[in-house]
Amino acid sequence: MMNTDKKIFHKLMVVLLFIVTMPALTIAQSLVLTDWSFRRLSTDKWLPAQVPGSVHTDLMRNGVITDPFKNDHEKKVQWVGESDWTYQCKFSCPDSMLNKPQLELIFEGLDTYAEVLLNNALILQADNMFRSWTIDVKKLIQKENVLLVRFSAPETVASAAVQKLSYTLPEGFRSFTRKAQYHYGWDWGPKILSCGIWKPVKLTASEPCTILSFRVVQDHRIDKPTGAIAYVKIRSEKQRKTNVTVKSAGFPTQIIQEVNLRPGIQTIQIPFLFPDAKLWQPNGKGEPNLYEFSCILDEDRSRSLKCSTGFRKVELVREKDAQGMSFGFRVNGNELFAKGANVIPPDLFLSRVTDKEYEQLVLKAKVAGMNMLRVWGGGAYLPDVFYDYCDKHGIMVWQDFMFACSMVPGDSAFVENVRQEAIEQVERFSHHPSLVLWCGNNESDEGWHNWGWQKQFNYSASDSNKIWKDYQRIFHSVLPAVIDSLDPSRPYWPSSPSIGWGRKESMTQGDSHYWGVWWGMEDFEVYKKKTGRFMSEYGFQSLPEVSLWKNVVDTISLSSSGFRNHQKHPRGFETIDNYFGRYFNIPKSLENYSYVSQLQQAYGMKIAMDAHRRNFPYCRGTLFWQFNDCWPVISWSALDSKEREKLFYFEAKRSFDSLFISTVETEKGLSTTVHNDGMTDKSITLRLYYIRTDKNAEPVLIAENSFKLSPDSIIHDALVFPNQAMRNLDTANVVFVTEAEDNFTFRILKRDYFYRCRPKNLLLQPAQIQMLQRDSTTITLTADVFTYGVYLYDDTGECSFNDNGFHLMPGEKKTIKYTGDFSKIKSSSFNIIKNR
Repeated sequence: MMNTDKKIFHKLMVVLLFIVTMPALTIAQSLVLTDWSFRRLSTDKWLPAQVPGSVHTDLMRNGVITDPFKNDHEKKVQWVGESDWTYQCKFSCPDSMLNKPQLELIFEGLDTYAEVLLNNALILQADNMFRSWTIDVKKLIQKENVLLVRFSAPETVASAAVQKLSYTLPEGFRSFTRKAQYHYGWDWGPKILSCGIWKPVKLTASEPCTILSFRVVQDHRIDKPTGAIAYVKIRSEKQRKTNVTVKSAGFPTQIIQEVNLRPGIQTIQIPFLFPDAKLWQPNGKGEPNLYEFSCILDEDRSRSLKCSTGFRKVELVREKDAQGMSFGFRVNGNELFAKGANVIPPDLFLSRVTDKEYEQLVLKAKVAGMNMLRVWGGGAYLPDVFYDYCDKHGIMVWQDFMFACSMVPGDSAFVENVRQEAIEQVERFSHHPSLVLWCGNNESDEGWHNWGWQKQFNYSASDSNKIWKDYQRIFHSVLPAVIDSLDPSRPYWPSSPSIGWGRKESMTQGDSHYWGVWWGMEDFEVYKKKTGRFMSEYGFQSLPEVSLWKNVVDTISLSSSGFRNHQKHPRGFETIDNYFGRYFNIPKSLENYSYVSQLQQAYGMKIAMDAHRRNFPYCRGTLFWQFNDCWPVISWSALDSKEREKLFYFEAKRSFDSLFISTVETEKGLSTTVHNDGMTDKSITLRLYYIRTDKNAEPVLIAENSFKLSPDSIIHDALVFPNQAMRNLDTANVVFVTEAEDNFTFRILKRDYFYRCRPKNLLLQPAQIQMLQRDSTTITLTADVFTYGVYLYDDTGECSFNDNGFHLMPGEKKTIKYTGDFSKIKSSSFNIIKNR
């Protein structure tokens, strides 16, 4: 490249790259266009823009608006989403690209309704945030170019589609728009209808014969998990013969296939066996073995792509039994209990989420003992790096298509738009071994049948028939057909849940969203009775740590409008307080209110998670709502918007341990269940004892037994303490403790607590907690009495811990790993809060 060209590029901030990348990206000489400006369509003032980005983040960067996450500023920026915006990029195209036979502009993501002009010529009208767009610009490109992208306000465009129907669809405008649904506001998120260029824009110059994409997926026609097909998409300018080579460092031989190419784009399929491949295993079941394959044209390494994949066999098992029909996953022939959570996008402004944040999200799932995450259908298809990390760490992915809690229009343009979206996403994800299920939507089927929409919108019989047929066309025809043609080894599930939580069948078949707790205001103990075959949603709200609100709200108070704007559920505080009245009492200060709300969330969710695990193999999975947040908010999450752990996270970590023990009260008395879903046999001794909450109390052993547990085995009534034996024990000042001790190392592997009354009624004594620093990474804590819910924190939120919200036995020494400044760490407990 000439020195003059280099100066031009640095000045324009346009990066010249030769890209060898993952599937679905063209290998070619490429200009990544980064020198952008933008303006409101009704003004003439251009401001610098950042691409990838969004109009809101650009306006914040230029000081035009304040952060909509702060106070109640969300209300002050609604005009942004109601306005039209234009983005502009002026760029030079070097001679080395101008002379190429193929020049294309690639928009990896436009949010959402966009009209694109190159040198005053209209080249694209985009209408789907979830699709990429590739345009042949060979005849339009010049040495100096002007690219304009004009965005229309989404609700303005959608209103025209709304007017064409004689009936109203639930959720109105968002039902018509292929845009992240949570942008329209949810009961845990703000309404911020942003727009913009949220993924990179590139000008590419291709060779006469180019690999456009390369993916390796398993071959469903071969009854072996190591059968695969390499899909190579090639574009050729003319008819020609070429050799396609597929190889891997771990593959014993390379495959060379001669192909006859015709002019245009074609996909070559190369089937092969990899008999010596080590299987990809989920977290807790072995190593997530991966293999990197490369595809080369005519031994020309400048024309090659790479793809990483793993080999495993996944089945969605649905078999009739005496109770109904099972629902669960079999991986590599092993019946799994799925442990995990529902994931939402980590930010409302997706372009500013870093790879590191996605990595931390997956790592925190792994550390918590999870083996599955569900990518919820009201957000966005996450970037490749998220699925790469799930591959690497053995986290299975339940992938929703991006539809949630609404019905769909049935016009041919909308259906074809969805079809193309599905084709792109299925091709993009199909090589990931972590992906185990495609799901059509979130709660749309349930909404139609159980939420009263037909009565609410006064549908006629013909309206209802039309809406349901349009729904079936998308979710029972179009989407499964795309999967069958592009990713046939992956199971498809039309809608989650399959049956609404108000119907008894939801507990005997399919997957279940159980919202009798929270929405139905039922007691937490109902979870013990309401356990279905696969619990894919359930949850309860809590507040994040108080330090999160610093620099978010001016007045950190339960009564301030800025603070209350971050509670999006219409009865959120009312519901939390209602359950406080049953389980914990309402704390007076915000600090205590936040802490005890997390205790309450953890308490209720433990009852749910433990019930699901105790009912294995009847129940084969538990995915709580929700894992993370997209802004500072009071929500159902286990991680706050900075991915810091709430106490719920640590309770989930305890419940998801490979060795599970749980003691509950049954008709027989106290009964202990033990479940080993690890990889190896466990030889343990179980002990059940009780301890009074009084000072100077000593534990009293009441039951003991030894077991050898093989992998995936569960024992009910492993210990039983009969009802008559409990008659002389007080309910309010006795805590029952179950311990599992390793028979070889004599180490306590696990401890579980049970009390016959609710936490508010426990006669807890004020605790004296001692915290000693052992070294720069560990601290040791002790307490003089049984101590409920020890809470470690610091006012800045900078310290983190490997455990929190735990109980302490009197005199017990518990060591915790931490990061941060020891001098800032504080401790509290429910004992102290309750007795103030």
